[in-house]
Amino acid sequence: MGQSEMCAAVLAPIRRIPAEILGEIFLWCLPQMPHPDVEKAPLLLCRISRFWRHVAESIPQLWCKVGVLETDLRRYGLDPKRRFDSRRKNIIPIIREWISRAGPHLPLSLYLGRGTTSIGPETAQQLVDILTEYSPRCRTLHIRPPDPRFFDSFFSLPSSHIPLLESATLMIFATQTPMVIFESAPRLRHLSITYPTDRHEILHPFPWSQLTYLAISDNSIHITFWVTIFSQCTMLQHGVFSVRTNDYMGHGLGGLRANVTLHHLHDLDLTFDGTLSDLLDSFRLPVLKKLCLRMFMGSKRFETRHDLPQLQSLSFVGGVMPYIGDLLELAISVSELTFSRVDPSNLLKLLSNPTPNPNEKLLLPNLRTITHDSRVYNVPIVSFDTPTIS
Repeated sequence: MGQSEMCAAVLAPIRRIPAEILGEIFLWCLPQMPHPDVEKAPLLLCRISRFWRHVAESIPQLWCKVGVLETDLRRYGLDPKRRFDSRRKNIIPIIREWISRAGPHLPLSLYLGRGTTSIGPETAQQLVDILTEYSPRCRTLHIRPPDPRFFDSFFSLPSSHIPLLESATLMIFATQTPMVIFESAPRLRHLSITYPTDRHEILHPFPWSQLTYLAISDNSIHITFWVTIFSQCTMLQHGVFSVRTNDYMGHGLGGLRANVTLHHLHDLDLTFDGTLSDLLDSFRLPVLKKLCLRMFMGSKRFETRHDLPQLQSLSFVGGVMPYIGDLLELAISVSELTFSRVDPSNLLKLLSNPTPNPNEKLLLPNLRTITHDSRVYNVPIVSFDTPTIS
């Protein structure tokens, strides 16, 4: 770089930005889950100049989120598939230094992410020590343990260790010991659970009755397990579930009927191989506004005592349930209808035909738009060849 370029760099307008404004800009540079990568914020910001480094290190909000990913383990020599390189820095002190920059009071978000399943017991124990030490400050936890035994000591702690926890994303193994630490977490509202297989379900002591968001969707859970959980989620606002019926398919829920009213549930995303009417007879959903149904296979007629008076958005992904007209008769308030990976031609005929009997209900009288594979159409429409709204 010549002298003129050096002078121009020194006099660049960005050098005159006050530290307070620069700090605000830095916060907008953060990725969704910051992790120890020198090519991404916040570490990247510390490499530009001494002044930028000073500003970055003086902003605790830049350091209150940290994740450990597979790329981090390889970068810092903890990948057991490769020979350990002693010249590389160990990631554990880096994580501790990272968290120390967040100061002593800010709530933390800790992410032990996908790809860390290859770490050994020594590194896992060091991560558990970090979790245990900083759990009283954790607002968000994302844990995919490499082996359930590694994290048993953390999961066995009393709920008093996580007084600030509001959101948790967990992988639960069939051999997992009960997660006692979450049993009485006073602020836990958002819970996402992943089961590595769809053949094992353990009812862990989560505070189901206080959750407002619950997702159990990576692998399907059995209907008996789901009914037990769902009936306890009386404060739930948004649910995402994948449910299988197996021997209950086509026979209804029978003795499983819960007869529970979920007064707060307004958004439900459901993959289910049974009959939806069985669910509606078990759970009243008076304020449900958004319903997404995926790959329904039930063959029974849709007969239920309960309707969906507040339903405004109805979506089908991957398939349309048989006897869909029975459902549409209950969804009189629906104004948005969405299809993805579905041939909606039969439904279009159903909606286009005038009601022959004046005593019959008009299907979806409030329907305004239909979305088919991201293309939006105004109602009424004749075909799906060209969208009314691009």
